[in-house]
Amino acid sequence: MGQGRHRVENQPTSESLPSPRRKSLVADWAPGLLGLGALGLALCGLFGVTGPLPLNRLDAQADSLLRAPAASQADIQQAADLTEQLIARRPTDAAAWLRLAYIDRLQHAPLSTQAQAQVMRSYELEPYGPELTRWRQSFLFDNWPALSPELRERALSELSGVFPRHGWALRDIPDAVRDPRGRMVAFMAFSRLRADANIDGTTDQRSSTYRAR
Repeated sequence: MGQGRHRVENQPTSESLPSPRRKSLVADWAPGLLGLGALGLALCGLFGVTGPLPLNRLDAQADSLLRAPAASQADIQQAADLTEQLIARRPTDAAAWLRLAYIDRLQHAPLSTQAQAQVMRSYELEPYGPELTRWRQSFLFDNWPALSPELRERALSELSGVFPRHGWALRDIPDAVRDPRGRMVAFMAFSRLRADANIDGTTDQRSSTYRAR
């Protein structure tokens, strides 16, 4: 195996947290439809095109490279290049800015100042998701010790803003956070928001509807 194909080390978020992509907070109700959509984008890569790649193909190819079971340094760098091309043509794509932050985290530990600036840019574009909220919250809690005070404030502000409407769809985030400090903060934040909004996993009407489907 060549040197450029070695699996990247220090990927604490790569196994449990895939590359960021837009996902409705009610997407769990229709996983089959989402899967078909993602498959359709991936299959576009099988066909040649003339001129610059369409934006959806840039996005799909970058995402596919990062979701490979054993992403190499070359794969990750190619995903970064594709994402930068996407941002050059569509600078308001918050998901693309988050992907750059994710790529930076795969290459450096802890979360760098540059990656945090990229996450902040995603907040400037889409401060309250909601399609990016689940991924962004999970990523930030997993990297909580490295976050600046400003980014921590933005993360908690997003959670507070989204929780009253979509808390039921985010309820499993704290259990999935692997960083101990981030997990503690997540549990405390979710507990406070449940108390404030009188929402929990057993009494919330949306949760009950979701479990009944």
